[in-house]
Amino acid sequence: MKKIVFLLTVLIFSQCKKYVAGPQGDPGEPGKKGNAKQSNRNYDMIPSFWTFNGSFYTANINVPEITDNVITNGEVTVFMKVNDQWWKLPYAVGDIYMQLSIEKGFVKLKYSKIHDGPPEAPGMLSFRIITMAVVK
Repeated sequence: MKKIVFLLTVLIFSQCKKYVAGPQGDPGEPGKKGNAKQSNRNYDMIPSFWTFNGSFYTANINVPEITDNVITNGEVTVFMKVNDQWWKLPYAVGDIYMQLSIEKGFVKLKYSKIHDGPPEAPGMLSFRIITMAVVK
């Protein structure tokens, strides 16, 4: 039995091969300055910022960095802080959802529950909004 284990061990380790790096090529040209502008803002939403319409809650965040250029050529990413971790929207736990839509100058939030009536009113929530725009 010991001979079989020994032979298997030798066979397994003899199949291992080391990676040997090849010769290095010539260095390339340094990259040019990019053409994107990024902004990063944090917003704390207190409960009174939310409006209840009978079915769900809504809130608007004024974000002047969201311009026509950002909407057509850039990107807006929104994160919500949950238990000291940032989660990208849309965010869902069970049947409760935090969704967003974007307009020029605004991020519109919708807090809803898809079963058994509306959710409880949102408490204090923190959001991080990152905009990326192509600079022409």
